[in-house]
Amino acid sequence: MSLPNKRRGNRPAGKNYKKYIGNKNEGHGFVNKQRERVSFQYKKLKRKEDRKQEYLARQNQKLPRTEVERFSDFNQNSSHQRNKNFQDKKKHGKHVFQKLQEEADKKKKEAQMKKEELLLKQKEREEALQKYKDRRRENYRKLSKKTKTGQPMMKYQIGFLLDKIEKSIKKT
Repeated sequence: MSLPNKRRGNRPAGKNYKKYIGNKNEGHGFVNKQRERVSFQYKKLKRKEDRKQEYLARQNQKLPRTEVERFSDFNQNSSHQRNKNFQDKKKHGKHVFQKLQEEADKKKKEAQMKKEELLLKQKEREEALQKYKDRRRENYRKLSKKTKTGQPMMKYQIGFLLDKIEKSIKKT
């Protein structure tokens, strides 16, 4: 007599029956997942760039002209008007590519400035560490001096303690 909810054998039931999708020789389908992920990231980046270009294009478009401007333009001859409009477009703004190029240059400059600051901080830190090590080495050299019989030289010991006391007095 067996219970109805009990599974038989050592085969798992339900969702967990197959752990991997695809052929074992082909990497269980992970290659396909990786390709899909990369293509999704590419499409996402493409959509983002398209939205940015649309936004910049909308910003570049001129606002509608007023009736007075239209009337004054109507009185002038058409060739002069075309030249004027062309020059206005030139003055109005830069092309989308140029704006993107400027943004990229700006980002590069900022990254370079950050890098220089980081290098400067690192150099200062190294110099401070070197100074600290030199001071420690000098103190050790003085404190480890011995007499002929192997006793520590007291003048260096006392001098070191005196310097320590003077520094503590200056701090307070």
